[in-house]
Parts: sequence; C-alpha cells; structure tokens
Amino acid sequence: MNIKHIAKIVCLFLATTILSSCNKNADEKIIPVQSGDKWGFINLKGSFVINPQFDNADCFQDGLSRVSSNGLIGYIDKKSRYIIRPQYIDGTSFSEGMAFVVTDNSYPTCINNKGEVVFVLKQQCTVFPFCNGLARYITEDERYGFVNTQGELAIPARFEYAGDFHDGLAEVKMIVGNEYYFGFIDTKGDLVINCQFNNASSFHDGLAAVSNGKMYGFINKKGEYTINPQFETVDVFSEGIAAFYNGKMYGFIDKNGTYVINPQFDDADEFRDGLAAVESGKLFGYIDKSGKYVINPQFDYACGFKNGLAAVRSNEKWGLIDKKGKYVVNPQFDNIRTTNGYYDCVKSTYYDANAFVSQLFGADESLGNVLINSLNEKTTLKQVAENKLFSSSDIEDRTSLSYFGSDDEWHFDGEIQFSGITFHFSEPIYETYYDYYYYNSSKSFQWGAKLAYATASFSLHGNAIGKGAAITSTCLEKIKSVLTVTDEKTFEQGVCGFIADKKNGIILSYDNNRFFVVVTTIGKTEFDRLCNNIMANNDVNTSLQYETRNKAEEGIDETIEYDYVE
Repeated sequence: MNIKHIAKIVCLFLATTILSSCNKNADEKIIPVQSGDKWGFINLKGSFVINPQFDNADCFQDGLSRVSSNGLIGYIDKKSRYIIRPQYIDGTSFSEGMAFVVTDNSYPTCINNKGEVVFVLKQQCTVFPFCNGLARYITEDERYGFVNTQGELAIPARFEYAGDFHDGLAEVKMIVGNEYYFGFIDTKGDLVINCQFNNASSFHDGLAAVSNGKMYGFINKKGEYTINPQFETVDVFSEGIAAFYNGKMYGFIDKNGTYVINPQFDDADEFRDGLAAVESGKLFGYIDKSGKYVINPQFDYACGFKNGLAAVRSNEKWGLIDKKGKYVVNPQFDNIRTTNGYYDCVKSTYYDANAFVSQLFGADESLGNVLINSLNEKTTLKQVAENKLFSSSDIEDRTSLSYFGSDDEWHFDGEIQFSGITFHFSEPIYETYYDYYYYNSSKSFQWGAKLAYATASFSLHGNAIGKGAAITSTCLEKIKSVLTVTDEKTFEQGVCGFIADKKNGIILSYDNNRFFVVVTTIGKTEFDRLCNNIMANNDVNTSLQYETRNKAEEGIDETIEYDYVE
C-alpha cells in the first residue's frame, strides 16, 4: 500500500468521524473565518459581521460560539457580545444547551448557556460534548463511558473505545479473548450487536460500516450483513449512497452494494445536498448521483455542500461557492470553519500535588523551606558551600553552582522528580591563576560573592505530565499559608507560564509537559529582569537557560577544568 493511499484512507476516516459528530444546531448563516492570524465571522455574502479579533473561533451552536483570546476560552453571541467571559483554559462547543469547561487545576465542569455550573465530573479525565442526551467520557485508565444531562453515570466506563450514539446505537470496542473487537450498544449500555468486528463506524441511514480485518462491508441494526465485506475502505451512507475504495480508485454504491458510480476518482466525499466532492488529477470538483460532473475539477480542496453552499480552497485561500460552481464569496480567507469537528473535548487539569508539596515544604530543612526562608540578599558563596544540604555542589560556570542531590538526600516519591538546583551569583565566584608557563592553574574563590537567585527544577512524569500549571497553583497555596503574598503577577503563553510574588521574591514557573521550577530571587532587580525575560521569550525554560548562559559567557576561560567547591 503506497503512502498516497494511506493518506486517502486517513482523510476518508476523518470525514466519516466529522459527519458522526453532533452539530445539529450549528448556524450556517454566520461562518468563522481566519484572516491573517485572527478569526472573525462573515455572512453568506462574505461581509464581516464580526471583525477578526479572536485567536480562534468555532461555528455557532445553540446561539453561542466558542472563541479564544489571550489563551482563554469564552463564549460570544452573534453580536460579538461575551455571554460567558474568557476565563477557561479549555472548553467544548455548546451542544444541547451545555458545554464542558476547565480552569487551572480543575475537573471537567458542565455549564449552561449562562455560564452557570450544572455539575462537575471528578472521575472523568476527558469529556466530549452531549450528543443525543449523552456525553462520552474517558477515565484515567482510558476506559470509555457515558453521563447523562444531570451528570449521572448513564453507562459505566467499561469500553476500550466508544463512539457517539447515532440511530440509537453506538460503536464500542472491548476485549474478547485476547483480541480487541467492535460491537454496538444501545442507550442503556446493553450490547445489542456482539463484539466481533475488527473495526466499525457509527450507524447512518440504518447501516454501519464494519471490517472483518481484511475488507469492509455493511450491517443493519440486527448485526446482519446487508453488503458483504469486499471493499478496502468505505465511507458512511449519506442520501442513500456511500463512497468506497477498491484499492485503486473511489466510486459509489447503493444500499444493495451495487455500483451506482464506477471507481474513477482519486478521492471522494459523501453526498450532501445531492452533490459529492471528488478529486481527480489533484483537483476537486463536484458530481451528481449519476456520476456526472456538475462543477468541473478546479479547486485545491473542496468541502461538502450544506444549504446550497460549499467551502473551497484555491491558491491557498478559502471562499464559498453555490451549486453551480459560482463564487458567492471569493477566495480571500486563510481558513474557514464549517464544522466543530470530532475532536471537540476537554481534559481534566486537576492534579493532586499535595503529597509532593508536603515533601517540598514539610520539615524545617526541607528544600522548599530552605529556598523561600533561608536564602536572602546577604547569602554568600561561602554559606552555600558550607551548607550541609548543598555540600556536593559543582561549579557550573564562573557565576553559578549546580547541585543535583541524590536519592538519599532529596528523593521525591511519585511522578514529580527532583532535577537539581542552580545558585546564580551577581559576580564571578572565583578567579583563576596560572603559573609562568600556563601549565598549572589554581582557583581563588570569592567567598563573599552574593547570591542573586536560585532555581530548583523538577521533571514531570506519568500523570503529572501536562499538569505543570496545577502543581504551580498548589505550591502557591502552600506558600500563601506561610508568607504574605501582596504583589502577585501571572503570565501564561501556551503550555508555559509563571506565578510570581514580588514582595517575597518568588517565581513559580512551569512548562505543563516537561518540568516545574521554583525560582527564588533575592533582589527586586533580579525579580523584574527574570519576569520580563520570561514574558519576552514566551518560554520559561528558554528564558532561564538564557539567563544562565549570558552570565556564564561573561569572562569564562574555556581552559578551566571545573571541580568541586571546597
């Protein structure tokens, strides 16, 4: 099987799953488009009704559109008024009057169209929008189940995979013997078609596509084959016709499995509004149910028709055409969105970091307490070197020491592991002296050098990956219980961010997927400089490395062989 064919199968599968998503109340009269790096909304004439101003925007559903601005999700009405202000880290589109949202260190929360909390799901890691009164969820051990509109467990999580309900049934995957197979359940969770298929799609037009491991066919709601497995891949039925792939080209069959349009296309979408988008010779056009071209191949890409209009791409720009192929909106946009898609979900941001925080800030000489209580603007190199906690520190460069600890000294159990501490000084911590012939050298340590700031780093593993913000939030709450925090500053950019307390000179920074860092700054000048550099670089880790590198390059003699501080 060649790479091009694999890509076609993937594209066809995505088209199938998107059709399977619940967009029943999507408003097609106001369409989200991207112009430059911002999203706005146009009407069917191509005029902006909401000017481009959002970082991202979805189709209107239930009268609201999910938009993002400055890294936060909110919901607007068709007059661009925020009905629910931007406040969420992530959120689904509205479906059946409800959406799921998450904030920093929170569980998936169901809200209504006023932003009021309906219920909170504490045992579910991932939640999808409601579809036919049920919302799919995934647990921490990656099992699928469903909740109802009251947040009650309608179907327990016992499936390796589950799709949304369509025509009253949902495809599920379970272990049978030592193998995974697909079957179908009803809305009570009862298995009505036994798990026996290697793959399966949702029901449409009364039929579902299934695979026997080699070829695809179709079954009815009794689990009986109406079209025997004979196709390499298939699309779902739409308007009584389904696309298929025979290993070379795409064609179309009816519900009897009879060819109604012979295989002749490089790609094919399902029929919508009586027309189907097809690819021929790297260009897309549209055919009717007889296989005749109604709109000749001329587009770089083409989407299905809906209410007489279709989105097409030409010369890297998107526009809208009518069923005669005439542009209603000329190609001028960088992107256009006609569906909110299958992968519309939120993941829990909650992480119980209490055990880690207890270790970090537990005893008087615990690492966290040393960082926030014992270091100050008077701390010298000699005091750091003589501290029994850091006696094995190594010279990192002329202005810093690094301490990596050991399992016996600093061992944090669980998924947050200690990586090391670096002590940064405001002046060189040693001078190097050579003999007359430059054969031998010695160091004279400047024991009175003052500490500028210290960074303690922790790597994230297992379930802690992706939860850097949550861990940071928990640490801050602990610090607030010990110190008075009066000047709090926050910054977030993508998966990175920090929470800073200028009064006490503490920066808690994170990269959600890689690490968590505690930075203790001694003076307000260092504090401001570090915060500004993090914001300028939009990357916590890069900024801290940049600081260290710049200091290291000031006056370094590369012939120095680093050794222990004694």
